[in-house]
Amino acid sequence: MMRRSAAAAALLAVVLVVAHAGPASAVGFGFGPLVYTVDVAETFGQLPIAAGDAFDALDMAFGDLGVSEPDRAAIREDLDEGLQNVVDSLNGFPTILPIPHLGGFVEIPLPLVVVDGLRLGGGYLSEGLVKDVAGLFGVVIPSPLLDVAFDEDGFSGSIEADLRFRSFALSTELAKSLGFFLGAIDLTAGVSWVGGDIVPDVSIDVPEEMEGGVADALDALHLDGFTWSAFAVHAGVGIEVGPPFLRIGLRARIVLPLSASSGWWEIGVGDFSGSIEVVIRF
Repeated sequence: MMRRSAAAAALLAVVLVVAHAGPASAVGFGFGPLVYTVDVAETFGQLPIAAGDAFDALDMAFGDLGVSEPDRAAIREDLDEGLQNVVDSLNGFPTILPIPHLGGFVEIPLPLVVVDGLRLGGGYLSEGLVKDVAGLFGVVIPSPLLDVAFDEDGFSGSIEADLRFRSFALSTELAKSLGFFLGAIDLTAGVSWVGGDIVPDVSIDVPEEMEGGVADALDALHLDGFTWSAFAVHAGVGIEVGPPFLRIGLRARIVLPLSASSGWWEIGVGDFSGSIEVVIRF
């Protein structure tokens, strides 16, 4: 009986320690996937403009090659029909897209009345990182992504295309944690800076007579215009589950951009971000 009482008392002591151990009293860090969103509603609206200008350039290129007016009209009709199919398919497509990053944070304790810690966080994504992660799972991403040769009615050439991209997210925020048994809820507020770009690399080999028109068509697509950035304030709520020294954290944040910029394709930064992390404190 004495042993059972002693064991119960020891267990109660451990529970009390765990229940009152607040994450704010320790230095910590976390790592895991981080997500912020981009808004491509305006981007979809730019598509018909860019495609129309590119089609005009191609029409001139076919004319320089000696293609007859009726054949050029048929080609343009096919291109317009294909574009309309793309536009129609985008009508039901979400305009707020998540961008996942490999991220993490470091938390420094601030024993103040309303603030428990200062968190410095960030995340990064690039085509090289995606290929490395895919390789870990035995998936090989070809480079270039597209390499096609064609020969139609004596008209021959080739298209080679690849894609480079990068995205980053940096944040500084103050956190107030409310600890409970094997977990905690925290409230955060701070500032963040996010940005990125997508760089299509397209090379088209065509007869010399068409080179100028094809170059104009590529220029009309504004391939250097897939850029975005924003400086924002944010507020969030998170939950952590597990003992104080090792927890799984899930956080969601509302983002309010104070200043933003984008390239020709008008990619905007969305109003939501979040993360899932393994959190270690000591």
